Amino acid sequence: LERLLAAGPVSQVTLAPELPGALELIEALVARGVTVSCGHTEADAATAHAAFNRGAAAVTHLFNAMRRPEHRDPGIAYAALGRGDVWITLIVDGNHLADDTVRAAAAAAGDRLVLISDAVAAAAAPD
Repeated sequence: LERLLAAGPVSQVTLAPELPGALELIEALVARGVTVSCGHTEADAATAHAAFNRGAAAVTHLFNAMRRPEHRDPGIAYAALGRGDVWITLIVDGNHLADDTVRAAAAAAGDRLVLISDAVAAAAAPD
């Protein structure tokens, strides 16, 4: 963390909260004014809530590169949607998410919804 922060200004970090030391890292980043988002994660709902309770403020690319939610295992996606204090970011490009998924997430997130791009096409990178 110290090496990363010393390299230049850091405003946001996406991390997987289930990894060893991640919850402590969230607290350290938030204490330094860095916005923490959870993403590229296999976190279950309990771990997601622990991350949010420690200051993680968002989820990166909801439903993409994260644990699939199940009715008895909501994972990080539904844990985030069910809270009023977590920003929800979605890639709405007609490819990453089905239209019904976007509508349901938008209805649940309300004003907490942030539309973003993964910039793959803009970077001319392969999918």
